Amino acid sequence: MIAEEYASRGSNSEEQPVNVINKKLYKRLSRHISFMAKERRIAWLDVQEGGGGNHHWQTLEDLQSEFGKIVFLKHVWWFDVDSTLKAVLPGVYDVVWRLKVKPRNDNIHDLNFSAVVVEKIEDGNEETTIYEYNHTPQHSMFSSIARKKDWAEYRLPYNLVVPEREVIGGKLIYYDVHLKIFGNSAFQKTGLWIDYVRLREHDDSRVYERFE
Repeated sequence: MIAEEYASRGSNSEEQPVNVINKKLYKRLSRHISFMAKERRIAWLDVQEGGGGNHHWQTLEDLQSEFGKIVFLKHVWWFDVDSTLKAVLPGVYDVVWRLKVKPRNDNIHDLNFSAVVVEKIEDGNEETTIYEYNHTPQHSMFSSIARKKDWAEYRLPYNLVVPEREVIGGKLIYYDVHLKIFGNSAFQKTGLWIDYVRLREHDDSRVYERFE
């Protein structure tokens, strides 16, 4: 992609950009991952129990979602939702989940939010944890979102840091981020919609609605 851009500008051979020969790697690392509609890992998503529409989680179309699809929790005991954002650019980020909770619902609480920054090496499968963040919201957080009766952006109460990329021994070192909500408490959880999770560059002037 870079080489084609340079060629279109008529650049000579002395002006070749860095990593032109790594175009394939560039394309792979720059691919945007969208949650929820394109890439999602949810325990018991769209799994039928005895046929019909008896699912634990369901994928639904929603015009209010920029991706056009969301997921809805009908009932589940083992709660496990996660997404991986690949080759995240260096920076300081807010972790934001877009959620909606069914009104008068007391069956969503004690869920844990986590974010893990892992180091990856070009052409390798192994990863090393660099930073790990965890948060369990107060019980009132989900009740506050339920009273809103609409979608809400819930920002986790920490800033996530992604280090600068570097090249060591001719290999590019970059970073993925694993984002997750999970909960194994012994009660049935119901009535939750999830649209997306995203990393948003931290900006002290940005104001988020508070739910805790």
